[in-house]
Amino acid sequence: MATPTQFNKILQYCRDKSFSEREKGNRFERLIQAYLQRDPTYSNTLKYVWMWNKFPGNKDFGGKDTDIDLIALTFEDDYWAIQCKCYKEDGLINKAEVDSFLSTSSREFKNYQLQTVSFDKRIWVSTTNKWGSNAEETIGNQDPPVTRINLTDLQYAPVEWERLQKGITGDLARNDKKTLRPHQQEALNKTHEHFKESDRGKLIMTCGTGKTFTSFYVCKMKIKGETRKCYKVALANKLLKQVFAIVTSKQKYNELKVCI
Repeated sequence: MATPTQFNKILQYCRDKSFSEREKGNRFERLIQAYLQRDPTYSNTLKYVWMWNKFPGNKDFGGKDTDIDLIALTFEDDYWAIQCKCYKEDGLINKAEVDSFLSTSSREFKNYQLQTVSFDKRIWVSTTNKWGSNAEETIGNQDPPVTRINLTDLQYAPVEWERLQKGITGDLARNDKKTLRPHQQEALNKTHEHFKESDRGKLIMTCGTGKTFTSFYVCKMKIKGETRKCYKVALANKLLKQVFAIVTSKQKYNELKVCI
């Protein structure tokens, strides 16, 4: 998992090397384009991520700069509209900016099969966690929905930001997967032995000892030669994102989230 310092360093580099706001925006957009193709949360879903000027359908929007910075195409042939905002950390996202993005991303366009389609999802990426109350209210209950990727999400993303900034792609741009510590390996071994004789059990570990990380390896265990399904119950979506950041740094997965 990345750290705030790693991402902040790359963000400052983008600012220092840019001679204008436009250049800074372009650098940030390219960085997010690379990020979306490396973070397993998105890379396992997305087939292509285009810069706006490379998107084949941009002529249906007049071909000029709009409030859409990136376009993504999923393996299911759904299109996503993505806005990238490189703000100061204490910057505030206002309603006018949100309204403009929502308006543009509500328009129809022709896909590669010359069919008239619209966006199935919208993403707002920003380097601040601060939203004005009117802006936050505006993006709620939108159709298509709006997903936010804020500063904190980027700071803790399971990628190597420095490698992405240098143009390194593929698995090399993902964080090296962590290995079990001795006490975690001991817990795993005892859990494996327990389930050889029993169908139920509890693994109790104190705070800060790596329960989530150890439980991932428990889920991977084969008991009596069988691979089993695993259900992760979390109190909040933020905790689920933490789990996926830990276990997917160098492997693909298919997730199904259910709200109960």
